[in-house]
Amino acid sequence: LEQPSSGGLTTAPLASGSKPLAGILGGVAVVAIAVAAYFGFSDTQASRLAGSLKSAVNSGRLVTLSNDDAYSFYFQLRGLDPTNKALKEAGMKTLPQLRQMGDAVLQRRMSVQSENISDQEWAITQRAYEWAHSIDPTDKPIEAKWKYAEGEIAKSQNRIDEAERSFRSATQINPSWALPNNRLGLLCVERKRYRDSIKYFERAIELEPNWEFPYNNEGTAYFDLKEFDTAETYYRKAIELNSKWARPHYWLGEIYEKKMDTHPQALAEYRRVRELDPDGRVFSASAIEKRIRRLEGTIGFH
Repeated sequence: LEQPSSGGLTTAPLASGSKPLAGILGGVAVVAIAVAAYFGFSDTQASRLAGSLKSAVNSGRLVTLSNDDAYSFYFQLRGLDPTNKALKEAGMKTLPQLRQMGDAVLQRRMSVQSENISDQEWAITQRAYEWAHSIDPTDKPIEAKWKYAEGEIAKSQNRIDEAERSFRSATQINPSWALPNNRLGLLCVERKRYRDSIKYFERAIELEPNWEFPYNNEGTAYFDLKEFDTAETYYRKAIELNSKWARPHYWLGEIYEKKMDTHPQALAEYRRVRELDPDGRVFSASAIEKRIRRLEGTIGFH
């Protein structure tokens, strides 16, 4: 080999595209610092979320439809650190409360108070059951209730196909639950699929024979099919189960008003509606009053 004039060894030139060792080590150090900073930030953020979650649970801010409630902190923390012990602690403490929150709304849905459930209440109910399901994914009734609440929200937003899928999913997850069957029947009635609706109402009656809603609703399906005698039978059964519910009385009035020889019965039913629904929350008070006056004039007494 040719020796340099200085007598020392030459250093081989760097290959094109290669980096000095110091540069490589420096790059590794930068990456290591970035990773450490990321995990340090994540740990700090997880700690803050865990503290916020605990505070929200202790103050009773479980589900409020805001970003400052336990529901929001729980799912943010679970996305960042799914093994964080605060998740389990919050879950054990809140699960009974979440069930109670949701079940209170569903109980109202099965009563005449169902007319007054707001969209906001359904959104809170859906989140409560979603959280409960994440805490205990093996609880099928909770999962079915979560899907049902999703259906109610979709229905209120006029996403009918989505609502039907959610209600149907609820019946599949919990086949012994009458409420989603009744809701599927109502969707069929709204779509004028009256014959299809009857099977859902019958299933709801089979599961909850002392619940007045599916009897009334099946009566309405037969009413729309113009099978008035059958409709009357179902309305009478609904009244037998709840004589203080205005809705079946109104439909009986409709049936009796269609026949000339039953106008006195129609008048009695409309007067009963006025008595049970004086504020017009279910039916227009002015419309009921007009029917009463018209029939009083037809019959010739007051």
